[in-house]
Amino acid sequence: ERFLALRRERIFPQPLIDRLAEMSMEPGGLDPRKAYQLCQQYPSSASQVLRSMLIKAGRPQIEIENAVVESSQREAIRLSQPGSWLSLAAAIAPLIGLLGTVWGITQAFYDTTQMVAGENRAEALAQGIYTALVTTLCGLMIAIPAAILSHFFENRVLLLMNEIEEMIFNLLPQLERYEGKLRFTSETPSPQVQENESPLAPGQEKPSVPRPERRGSITK
Repeated sequence: ERFLALRRERIFPQPLIDRLAEMSMEPGGLDPRKAYQLCQQYPSSASQVLRSMLIKAGRPQIEIENAVVESSQREAIRLSQPGSWLSLAAAIAPLIGLLGTVWGITQAFYDTTQMVAGENRAEALAQGIYTALVTTLCGLMIAIPAAILSHFFENRVLLLMNEIEEMIFNLLPQLERYEGKLRFTSETPSPQVQENESPLAPGQEKPSVPRPERRGSITK
């Protein structure tokens, strides 16, 4: 299940990367609204982190970077959480094997104490030790693959999230021109219109434009 869930095309869709590259090369640069709609077309961890950047368009750069890092951490935890049972198995299986070992040796010595004279105590002791070693072997056979797979999936998640952050931080300079001029909403006007409007200070009302006086018509 983790091999299927952590496929690259599922976490980091190639069509999303290609389309973002095309939008970045357009004359107007990256449009936050179009990029947000593109993320909705390709739901994935990459699009989720990218949306956290787009909804902060117009904010200071440090605020956008913090939003990207926080979203990336949340996605990494979400992707790693289903594989936590592997770490649990790697930790618990040797303890279960050790419990079987102690139980087997204890049972072997107990059986030898209950034997009467003339019975083969060495055979009974060997049988108990054999049972103890089998339980230890089973525990290690479970723990070793679980530990390997757990570290493999954790490293895979970290690698994919680092690639996502690198891509998004490469797109970040294209949002600098919107700083202080754009607040991303579903009804955000075009950036060209907002660039021509100077931002108002808090509490400042928009100045009213006087209407021209209506003159009467001139007839000959």
